[in-house]
Amino acid sequence: MLSRVSSRAAFSLVVAGLLAASLAACAGSGGDLLNLDQTWTLRSVSDSTLPYTVPNASSDIVITSATAELNADNSYTTTFTGTTDGTPGTIGTDHGAWSVSRSTINFHSQSLHTDYIAALNGNSFNASIPGTLVGSMTPNFSMVFSDAP
Repeated sequence: MLSRVSSRAAFSLVVAGLLAASLAACAGSGGDLLNLDQTWTLRSVSDSTLPYTVPNASSDIVITSATAELNADNSYTTTFTGTTDGTPGTIGTDHGAWSVSRSTINFHSQSLHTDYIAALNGNSFNASIPGTLVGSMTPNFSMVFSDAP
């Protein structure tokens, strides 16, 4: 009887060890099981392809591209490029911390001092970005980012 109990205990330890090793291997890649820590590329704004003319802005602002870089340490940076009154350059940037809960990415902006969210859908996410980030009085814009370059 003692050997049967010892066998079960040994088996349990082996299974626990294999499980721990598997989880450690996943965590070794930044701990991001969903592979979110990468550079995401803007695909559309308010269901329109790029370039996108920003409404309700004090200047003529056109978004031509943007990236959202999500890092393994749960920091992020977004950069929007395009033109302001015809002059090319950076339109807006944001940085802060991100977290994920189920299929929702939460962004805590240190630049804008606000939070906003995104819905993860396969290899893309749809974010509700504050209009002030791109120089608009419009409260929010729906922006789709994908992991494809």
